[in-house]
Amino acid sequence: RKLLKNKPLRGLLGGVETYTVGDALAKSQQKLNDGPLRKQIAERGGEPIFEVIVELHRNEYDTWRITLDAAKAVDGILAGEECQSEIRRRVKNTNTILHEMEFL
Repeated sequence: RKLLKNKPLRGLLGGVETYTVGDALAKSQQKLNDGPLRKQIAERGGEPIFEVIVELHRNEYDTWRITLDAAKAVDGILAGEECQSEIRRRVKNTNTILHEMEFL
């Protein structure tokens, strides 16, 4: 989500294009998605440079958030849906890797 908000880096994820739709399409999308009426729609402009995203946080050397399908995640975020990522944590004492799924 942070990459999509960062204009200089947004292109790495395929860019974002916004367009305006007519009343009929906006109302049909509202009924289909059971959400608010949106006349401006944001979509991914192209293919992301990366297929997989690995997110690291400062001073957290044993935790990684991995998004296995960057294109699907971007499309979901722009559509207002949750996207799924995998959290991997290394247990320092045993060097075991723990996996858990997370919805953002």
